[in-house]
Amino acid sequence: MTTALAPEPLLAVSDLSVSFGGVQALAEVSFSLQRDEILGIIGPNGAGKTTLFNVVSGLVKDYRGSVAMGGVDLRGKSPQRIVGLGLRRTFQNVRLFKSLSVIDTVLAGQHLTIRESVFDSAFRTPRYHRQESIAVQRAQQVLAFVGLGHVAPGDMATSLPYGGQRRLEIARALAGYPKVLMLDEPAAGMNATESRSLGTMIRRIAATGIGVLLVEHDMRVIMSVCDRIVVLNFGRMIAQGTPEEIRSDPAVVRAYLGDEVGA
Repeated sequence: MTTALAPEPLLAVSDLSVSFGGVQALAEVSFSLQRDEILGIIGPNGAGKTTLFNVVSGLVKDYRGSVAMGGVDLRGKSPQRIVGLGLRRTFQNVRLFKSLSVIDTVLAGQHLTIRESVFDSAFRTPRYHRQESIAVQRAQQVLAFVGLGHVAPGDMATSLPYGGQRRLEIARALAGYPKVLMLDEPAAGMNATESRSLGTMIRRIAATGIGVLLVEHDMRVIMSVCDRIVVLNFGRMIAQGTPEEIRSDPAVVRAYLGDEVGA
């Protein structure tokens, strides 16, 4: 009788350590992310969450340990190459181009997936128009998916309310057909109703087969949407488990959650 092999993770981080001068930002952090899984990363300010995101996305290249996506070692690869492998991320602060419309913002997220030559672009060939039509259709589908289907495509991206801008950032990331989506505090600045709606959307994203890596301070969002949670404190992983396990872990409660998790 043969034993079924576990599926290869979408993302595998092993013994990751990062130092900036004399400061140890991360120390021997290991975890994996599977297809259609939501993995939360939590910890106090300065715990190493942003550094972790920056390593995975190729912005920090000097580290020990390994980071692999779909079995491909990410060491030394540029952020653009990592995006090409299927990773997309959002940032803690909203980053939208002030000069772009809603539809153009989402189209920008497809720049690595649109197949057209310089000749096609220069001479507006039939192939160019087909690719443009496919891209616009994809953008419209993604906008509807994130709840912005009612917004006029020509409206400026920065004219949307704050919650809409957050959703637009996620739409831009989704437009490029990601395998792994990293969300950096997407609920920041949202009220309780907006946060609940965001959580529902994140679950719908994972249900499409995308692996979601979520950094978030809103414990209600984390506990309601995550399949597993990794807890960092001073750069070290102090716990890893289901929301129920993390909720009751004494080390986690002391380091971070306190009474908030039961609120």
